[in-house]
Amino acid sequence: MSTTASGGVRGSCGGSRGTASELSIVRVRELATDPPPPPRGQGWRRGPLGGGASEPRPGSAGRGRGFGTVARVTRRRGLPGGCGPDVRALRPDRLIPELLQGNQPAANGSTRRKKSRVYSKLKGGRALWTRQSLDSVDIQPACLGLYCGKTLLFKNGSTEIYGECGVCPRGQRTNAQKYCQPCTESPELYDWLYLGFMAMLPLVLHWFFIEWYSGKKSSSALFQHITALFECSVAAIVTLLVSDPVGVLYIRSCRVLMLSDWYTMLYNPSPDYVTTVHCTHEAVYPLYTIVFIYYAFCLVLMMLLRPLLVKKIACGLGKSDRFKSIYAALYFFPILTVLQAVGGGLLYYAFPYIILVLSLVTLAVYMSASEIENCYDLLMRKKRLIVLFSHWLLHAYGIISISRVDKLEQDLPLLALVPTPALFYLFTAKFTEPSRILSEGANGH
Repeated sequence: MSTTASGGVRGSCGGSRGTASELSIVRVRELATDPPPPPRGQGWRRGPLGGGASEPRPGSAGRGRGFGTVARVTRRRGLPGGCGPDVRALRPDRLIPELLQGNQPAANGSTRRKKSRVYSKLKGGRALWTRQSLDSVDIQPACLGLYCGKTLLFKNGSTEIYGECGVCPRGQRTNAQKYCQPCTESPELYDWLYLGFMAMLPLVLHWFFIEWYSGKKSSSALFQHITALFECSVAAIVTLLVSDPVGVLYIRSCRVLMLSDWYTMLYNPSPDYVTTVHCTHEAVYPLYTIVFIYYAFCLVLMMLLRPLLVKKIACGLGKSDRFKSIYAALYFFPILTVLQAVGGGLLYYAFPYIILVLSLVTLAVYMSASEIENCYDLLMRKKRLIVLFSHWLLHAYGIISISRVDKLEQDLPLLALVPTPALFYLFTAKFTEPSRILSEGANGH
């Protein structure tokens, strides 16, 4: 708002006093409570809009209120006490009329409150006109909920228009300012290790049930093991190819910040305790849904390849035992799906320890069941060596997952602990005699 080059605003002391250098603009745009009252025992009095003066009056503390508009007033240094600006300068019809229309719609659909306030305070017998804020404030409803955000509707250069607070689209998650941002980061090493663990689960279960139901037909079991490995490998490659970005063996993801990121359905806000705002989305995109896609491809490939292979090479098995490994897969795939749906977040943080514990237990059970008591018994069959090296790989996988290889020079020596469980078993087997324990258990003692 411009001021005149010369002359002032007529005050209560008469005459036009002050120059342009002595003029000040008071411009307040933030609606707030009443201004603080003048000191005790003194107050100020509003003059009529048509004329008069605004001057301090003793004994009227706390009775003054500001004018709801943008004001142009004058202030002259050294004015005698009781002199104030001409109230006619504060008349709404002489200022900006559109500011008095209340809330105005802004370009982004929000409302902007245009009301202003001007007040004076007494200091040394003079009326000093102060301002509270120079900037306008956009008044928008707060975005409630831990995972609710505002979706970008339009962007033109530096102008961004966001919609109402709600659920973020797939492939996006909220930031600290409650805006939905696309997932553009690359998965960390720990994320890839988690996906590898979830990919290994069906493969290990396939191998276990193939070995369980194949009996002594080692050739038949070997072909089925290779087929299961082929199925899971192709399913993993196809899953990466169909994920965003499509057509490359690469995925973009959102970083996992805390355990609640896996269970956004538990954090839908209810502002009035009646209506629930549904903001459920995949905050850990795509670590949650990509596992389901992988399991679906594994199941389809198994149903297409495994029955034909079993029918050709498993002729020595009975008709009832021939497809039992396939039937077992039809049971454990739904179990794995429910496990991922319910405990995906828990598995994400606990899978390194699960790998270590299970690999140690299964190795001990296998070596005791095979009556391996020394190194010679271990080297007699190639199958036992394959099982031993497979468990060592699982040990190394678990150690790397726990350490995350943040400091390579400190974490790599931990891999020397991989053969420790097997060596400990061989050194202590003569004290436990697992063959005697198995024979007694078979006899019912």
